[in-house]
Amino acid sequence: MKNYLTLIILIITSSSYCVAQSNKDVLLDRDHEQVIERLKFMNYLSDISMKLKATLKKDSSLFNFPDYYRDSIVENNPILELDISSYLDYKENKIPTSVEIFIDRVYEKNAFTLFNIIRGYGYPSTSRLNKFEKIDPYRATFIITMASDKWKHILYPIIEEQNKLGNMTELEYTFCKVAFKNGILSKKESIAIDKVLNAHGYRGIKVD
Repeated sequence: MKNYLTLIILIITSSSYCVAQSNKDVLLDRDHEQVIERLKFMNYLSDISMKLKATLKKDSSLFNFPDYYRDSIVENNPILELDISSYLDYKENKIPTSVEIFIDRVYEKNAFTLFNIIRGYGYPSTSRLNKFEKIDPYRATFIITMASDKWKHILYPIIEEQNKLGNMTELEYTFCKVAFKNGILSKKESIAIDKVLNAHGYRGIKVD
């Protein structure tokens, strides 16, 4: 009797996952333009943050970030419908006052937004979005790479579940595994990951 009840629970749980996944597929088909637009917006901010990180390594004492934020970052926003300051949770007429604050806000908000996208639509993978518009398989993973340890801890089980549901390609899941490891891999892990990356035309990861 106990085994029978366990089987029923497993069947119900599996059916619930299928229904939930089916609903997310329908929602993604409906909202794919907004999802892709949001991903492009997040990628824009991630790219700027990476460039600014390089600036921090140099002498940035003469760098006026508020002016740069208004005249360059906001001015070159590729998705005009999305306001950068609002996205970063600034009130009206308020902006980030330093490079460090901007970068931290971008990484935090991008991780939160990716979490919500996955929760609402499933992982935004190439296998699910390329039929609408070709996307880079690394881009969403890059958000995980730059996320705080807190967000990595939150996203890890979600990514594992998304992979089991078939929402991720082998390449994207491999990128995520590297991201969660912060690029620190054992020799065995490196060999396994290199094999996948090389099969998809990507360079392997060096391990000292």
